[in-house]
Amino acid sequence: AALEAIVEHADVFENPSSSYPAAKRARQLLEGARADVAALAGSRPEEVIFTGSGTEAINLALHGVALARPGERTHVITSAIEHAATLATCRRLQQFGVEVDYLPVESDGLICPEAVRRALKPHTKLIAVMHANNEVGTVQPIREIAAIARSAGVRFLTDAVQTAGKLPLDFAGTGIDLMAMSAHKFHGPKGVGALIKRHDLHLVPLINGGGQESGLRSGTENLIGVLGMAAAAREARHGLAAKAEQVERLRYRLCEGLLALGDVQINGDISRCLPGTLNVSFRFIKGDALATALAFDGIAVSTGSACHAKEAKPSHVLVALGLGREWLTGAIRFSLGASNTAAEVDYVIQCVAIAVRKLRAMSPLAGRALAGVMGTMTADRSVGAVV
Repeated sequence: AALEAIVEHADVFENPSSSYPAAKRARQLLEGARADVAALAGSRPEEVIFTGSGTEAINLALHGVALARPGERTHVITSAIEHAATLATCRRLQQFGVEVDYLPVESDGLICPEAVRRALKPHTKLIAVMHANNEVGTVQPIREIAAIARSAGVRFLTDAVQTAGKLPLDFAGTGIDLMAMSAHKFHGPKGVGALIKRHDLHLVPLINGGGQESGLRSGTENLIGVLGMAAAAREARHGLAAKAEQVERLRYRLCEGLLALGDVQINGDISRCLPGTLNVSFRFIKGDALATALAFDGIAVSTGSACHAKEAKPSHVLVALGLGREWLTGAIRFSLGASNTAAEVDYVIQCVAIAVRKLRAMSPLAGRALAGVMGTMTADRSVGAVV
């Protein structure tokens, strides 16, 4: 749908922000797209601010609230498992004197709403908690957190990049003030996203210039990208609940097949998780070695966030969940979609089983563990003989 929309409107070269008569068509297309994205977000069309990515939307929200009143003491609450777009921006804000608390999470990846309440200070201006984690898929209690924020007079930002198009969104009814989205996460084009901003909220713009997007995101609008995002949003809304159930069934099928291999651990809370996300740790092997082996079978998996694919250090998310080193090194993320089939899931299970068996046969970690087990069995038999 996104590609068709892009091709169909490839000849629309008019500037939506221009005043000449021919620009009217471009403006109408832009505002129609805004309404489509708003429908997916559960917001008003005028609350949609188009950006170049979900990362930019998060940056705009964080900077826009935290730096809105220069000279005032400002405090931000976030979590230890946020996407790098949030964590890196918060660290940057700390350089400007903003206080930031990074809340820990439970072993299942959930943030406790009461921990958020306890972290509030008189000068807290913003709470930033993602809707669902990008690595383990745990869905956070954002309705409860939004209620805490609203009762304290604090603004609430949620990163919905992972949930838009996968779970129903209700910006208006949830009490959220700011919500970030990215088109490519629901089969739209890369390089376009949106910040959903409550109409009564004042933000300081991140990009200054001609005042496009209600003065919050200057620069000529990427109309072709926006139209692709809108087409993807329309398609994502169609049968969303049914597609989520279908994908969730496939995920449980994959989960059961992988657990049967032994020395396998599911990371996060699979009962409160994105439909198509499964983060699994395989003991005695390295995740990058397994990912490489599966690539030869035509299977694409991730060893962490795609934004950190070149980094060798362990996932900050899994570290925050309290995983030990033997489970950290063997972590893999599987992502499923509505186009996947049960046959494909079975093929993945088969390929993973073969690869894991081969890798464990070569692993010195597995060898040492087996030697330890054999030593224990020998000792037990010796004790039995003496008795």
